[in-house]
Amino acid sequence: MRNGSAMKLKILGALTLAAVMATSGAAHADSQWQVGVKILESAGVSGTVTFGVDPAATAGADGGLGEVVQPPKPPAGSFDARSSAGGGLVLDLRPGTTGSLGPYTASIEIQRAVGGATLTVTWDMAAVAANTTTATLQDQAGGFFFSPVDMRTAGTATISNAAATVADIVFTSADGILPANHTVLEIDA
Repeated sequence: MRNGSAMKLKILGALTLAAVMATSGAAHADSQWQVGVKILESAGVSGTVTFGVDPAATAGADGGLGEVVQPPKPPAGSFDARSSAGGGLVLDLRPGTTGSLGPYTASIEIQRAVGGATLTVTWDMAAVAANTTTATLQDQAGGFFFSPVDMRTAGTATISNAAATVADIVFTSADGILPANHTVLEIDA
């Protein structure tokens, strides 16, 4: 079998087996993954916001996937970190279906407990690299509040500017892309 040709075999007249060998180009499949981003304030308080994709995710809060709208933010002077999506989430999933793998922007709203405290943001760099083709932590002002960080090649960022209250994660999911030389096995009953 060459050049994406297919071979079908009839077994017992009811089962058809199709084996497809792809030899060029990339095929796509649904994508499902999550990565936590920890925001630590110098005073020692922290929060984690998890972003990712799931085939069943929608643009809103998906309770069946664990996305839960958080209660209102605590009063000023109390630390809080949450995605601005869906009314405030600590788990922010985007659709991970073929044809809709990004780019996405997950905006993390940050409320400091200590005015002007430095924030350290950490994540699993290897997990981000394995699951995205691009992933950047950046401010919403083009680098005015902090320099953009490639989350695929670094696992930490420092945000010193007290005026930075939102950090965006701009990413495109990768694990929905199958390698160019892969085998797809379909069974029709």
